[in-house]
Amino acid sequence: MAEGRTTILLVEDNPDDALLIREMLADADGGSFEWIHAERLSEGLEELSVGSADVVLLDLSLPDSHGLDTFATAHSHAPETPIILLTGLDDEELAVQAVQLGAQDYLSKSRMEGQLLVRSLRYAIERQNLLAEMVRQSDELARVNEDLRRSNAELEQFAYVASHDLQEPLRMVSSYVEILAEDYSGRLDVDADRFIGYVLDGATRMKGLINDLLTYSRVGTQGKPFGPADCNFIVERVLMDQARALDECGGRVTYSELPILTGDDTQLTQLLQNLLSNSLKYRRDVAPRVHVCAERRRDAWAFSVRDNGIGIEPRHSERIFQMFQRLHHRSEYPGSGIGLAVCQKIVERHGGRIWVESEPGKGSTFHFTISTSLEEEADHGS
Repeated sequence: MAEGRTTILLVEDNPDDALLIREMLADADGGSFEWIHAERLSEGLEELSVGSADVVLLDLSLPDSHGLDTFATAHSHAPETPIILLTGLDDEELAVQAVQLGAQDYLSKSRMEGQLLVRSLRYAIERQNLLAEMVRQSDELARVNEDLRRSNAELEQFAYVASHDLQEPLRMVSSYVEILAEDYSGRLDVDADRFIGYVLDGATRMKGLINDLLTYSRVGTQGKPFGPADCNFIVERVLMDQARALDECGGRVTYSELPILTGDDTQLTQLLQNLLSNSLKYRRDVAPRVHVCAERRRDAWAFSVRDNGIGIEPRHSERIFQMFQRLHHRSEYPGSGIGLAVCQKIVERHGGRIWVESEPGKGSTFHFTISTSLEEEADHGS
């Protein structure tokens, strides 16, 4: 577009109509437009191919083309250039169809006047510029998402390799320190015994962190293909694993009828295992009570895991899902602080999100969704 001026490509074979349109526009807008006139579609396509026009006024009836084919051909040559159609009364139905296919507007020659033409030209250019910007932003977002996906995949692989390779030297350190503790306990001074204890404790915690990091990285790198997953069976399996912990604290877990959905049943088991374990760990001085339920929404299954535990301050509701973030000292509640980060990663792999609603001293409700679009993908894949 020339600075301060708009170049119009007028494709019109009737010289009287072409002159009338130019005079009409000059009277209405004071001549801020520049013109290129083509009498045939082939001539107009040549102009479009060199990008000389900002907007096109296109007659649907030309010597070398007629009807929707006229618009379709012009649009395919310059899809980013806005096109306004010029029609006769008998062409309006075709013009409406062309607008549905991408034309910016249509004007009836018999009812056209200067101000209407100016507005149509201005709006067509603005709409096309807005559309181009939306496409640009969409492409940019797609690129950023792809970069993020690739970066996450590389980080997952790095975490897996790093944590896997750290295990061997850690085993060696632990083994030799254990030998020192067994063979030299009481034979060195008190400080030496204490320091050996510190090293053993540190090695044990380091082993736990490495295992947790491996668990986190495996969510993305070693997940199973999605298939049918009976959440009732999953909860029963988790309760069997948690039977001893439930007996020790007098806890009770109930659940409503849960769905059979599409997902990775091993990871969904781990998800519920982590949430139920947290409900039993972060309990008050009353017997833990946990309830699991789910409901179908438009595009997802929405789950809730509600407990009567110690609760969480609202300001920490996002922080708890970050890796190695702890709200309590490990002397109060053991663990690495990665369990909820694993939960979030599992839920995201299943096309959902996870969040918490809580009030300190009254318990917490963890909500998560599992996308139902996974069912369609699984059906399509089969």
